Amino acid sequence: MSAEKSLHTGEFRVPVLMYHYLGTPGDESDEPYYVSGGRFDKQMHLLWSRGYQSVGMKDLVAACRNGKRLPAKPFVITFDDGHQSFHGTGVPVLEKYGFSATMFLITSRIGNKGYLDWPEIIELSERNIDFESHGVMHSILTRIDSSEAETEIIRSKEILEDRLGREVCGYAYRGGHFNENIKSMIRSAGYHYAVCSRQGLNDPAADLFEVKRRSVKESDNASRFWKKISPNGSGLGLHGLLAYYLKRVQNAT
Repeated sequence: MSAEKSLHTGEFRVPVLMYHYLGTPGDESDEPYYVSGGRFDKQMHLLWSRGYQSVGMKDLVAACRNGKRLPAKPFVITFDDGHQSFHGTGVPVLEKYGFSATMFLITSRIGNKGYLDWPEIIELSERNIDFESHGVMHSILTRIDSSEAETEIIRSKEILEDRLGREVCGYAYRGGHFNENIKSMIRSAGYHYAVCSRQGLNDPAADLFEVKRRSVKESDNASRFWKKISPNGSGLGLHGLLAYYLKRVQNAT
């Protein structure tokens, strides 16, 4: 068994959700990456109403490698890029339902217009938000030479560790692009895991340097969203949908 494979023998299938930006896109080309604040709230409410508990990426890694016990209904929330909307829209919703999240930061964009700055990142790191690396320049690692890729991987880790004062453990491949050479660089740089964009759930045998994620869209209604969470890919069904909307009405009164 390779070093990145799980050593866990228990049973679990954990969905890792992937978000980018929340709110309304300013440009039509950004539309696929946006989920409205209202839709995000509804999705988190659905998970909360069905008894799901969020865990961090580090918890999933520890469950795979060391047999750490996970809740009965675990899931992971991840965000890519470090957009400002995460602070203003995302975190209040997460805290409303008692959820945590992992944010993968592009270090060259920190403090730029529309992106989180260092004071916000430090503040959020003390509020159950985990920050990891999404590279320096948001490069597609398979489309640049090896020395550039190595700089993206290593330098982003160094920058984040220096400012956060802790080990940075995870890397998010841009667009999910990676190969065995890139995975080897990630391991050699001291990361514990890397996430990609391949669809599916993560079980004890997951390759921790290509952790699967399910991209969430604005078009995901309750039933479609549930299929991304459900271990068997099934929808909520009529009974589940009725129970979900009834609970939302009760929660609002």
